[in-house]
Amino acid sequence: MEAEYLAVLRFEDEFELELAPERVGTSSVTYAWEIRRDGEVCIRGRHTVVHVDADGRPAPLRAETRSALAGP
Repeated sequence: MEAEYLAVLRFEDEFELELAPERVGTSSVTYAWEIRRDGEVCIRGRHTVVHVDADGRPAPLRAETRSALAGP
């Protein structure tokens, strides 16, 4: 996970979060996101999640999932 803090958010501030898949791998997805308050980007970042099997080992994503995340 990485985040770049550009402006201060305070408790009870209302904000918008935009999240989109940036990269879809065999067993992982990297999401990029921005948090905005009144149109101003306050935080920009990305994080990677890995699909795992019942034993906690990386496992391939289903083709349908990869296709849905990759978009048109």
